[in-house]
Amino acid sequence: MARPHSRLRVRQPTGRVPATKYYKGDIKPAPSPFKPKPKLKKKRPVLSRLLDLMLIGLVIYGLVYILSLKPRPHMQVSDLSYNSQATYQKAAEAYLKKLKNRNKVTLDEAKVADSLKKKFPEITTASLHLSPISQRPTVKLDIAAPTFFVTSNTSTYIVDAMGRTVALKQELPKISGLTVIDDQSGFELKKDQKAMSKSAVDFIKAVVNQSKKAGAPIKSLTLPPRPHELNLRTTDKPYFIKFNLAGDARSQIGQFLAAREHFTAANINPELYLDVRVSGKIFYR
Repeated sequence: MARPHSRLRVRQPTGRVPATKYYKGDIKPAPSPFKPKPKLKKKRPVLSRLLDLMLIGLVIYGLVYILSLKPRPHMQVSDLSYNSQATYQKAAEAYLKKLKNRNKVTLDEAKVADSLKKKFPEITTASLHLSPISQRPTVKLDIAAPTFFVTSNTSTYIVDAMGRTVALKQELPKISGLTVIDDQSGFELKKDQKAMSKSAVDFIKAVVNQSKKAGAPIKSLTLPPRPHELNLRTTDKPYFIKFNLAGDARSQIGQFLAAREHFTAANINPELYLDVRVSGKIFYR
């Protein structure tokens, strides 16, 4: 017996897209085509690295060069009456050759200067100057010029412009022609010590210079046992002149020269001395 035909129903589309089920697994989304790709690091060429190493080497070499010192300094010496420049140069080199003095960091400038002053008493000040770029330091020496010969007991000393006994006369035979002062004060002189104050040196220098200008020929200059006194004798007068080294040099020298001229014009000569130590007053005997 035949089966009756059944009608197949076809569902018409409704216009809606059925929801799609996705697999929720470990799937990463594809990268965006608009995102820039990361740049790969390029290795620096060997030549560039070599240039960097050379630059670092040059910097280190420059620092070593600037900080190192050569033991032969430039010398600046104010007076060469006592020693030659080569003598001072040799002594300075001996101190700068020491290991700790071979660079600007460990150089002991004060010790080098003190050592030079001890070796050469005529040096009043010693200083070292370092250049930021040069390897040779500059040594500057201020020397007090020799001024007088001072005799004490049986010895004759060279006294400099600061009043110090720099050396015995026989130790520096090339120094000659200095004014001689006879020290009868009783003070025992020794080498490298203070013989008189700088003001006393300046006073005596003024007396000597002004006497020469006025035509008063000096025979002798004496420091007697009395403090601060200076006695001067000329070759043409029988009397001596008393000065006070602690007083005003210009006033006393003026009084001496004026009195000398007056006595010469009046044909009067003191028999013993002419005392000009008191300003505005002249005593004679």
